[in-house]
Amino acid sequence: METWEAKVMYLFFAKKAFLWAKHNWVILAIVAYTFIMWLVFRRNTTSALEVIKTKQKSYDAQVKILKEKHHDELIKRNELTEKYKSALEQIQKKYDKEEQQLEEEKKQKIKEIVAISKGNPDVIKKQIEEAFGFTYID
Repeated sequence: METWEAKVMYLFFAKKAFLWAKHNWVILAIVAYTFIMWLVFRRNTTSALEVIKTKQKSYDAQVKILKEKHHDELIKRNELTEKYKSALEQIQKKYDKEEQQLEEEKKQKIKEIVAISKGNPDVIKKQIEEAFGFTYID
């Protein structure tokens, strides 16, 4: 008797499970898909991790190289800036010196013109016009 009741219970349970599976087939499909994907992709995890580690090492090496190049460029830029400032100072000193010499030469020439003309304003005007290219207007 127990076997007959067990078979009926088994059939009842099987019929109930089949109806549940028929109604909720999406859940079973997702579980089956997930299990199959886990079986397929579980063997490649170590190689994928190695690829990621290799890419990370490569990235770190590239970042290190870029930082070194950036540092070198900053040093070169600072050196060139100092060189530029030094050249600019030298040019400014040379310009100031030559400008001062020109001013002294002009003063000296004016003194010569005044000395030659012996205080005559018309002669002074004429010689200044000839020497410096000015036109005197009254």
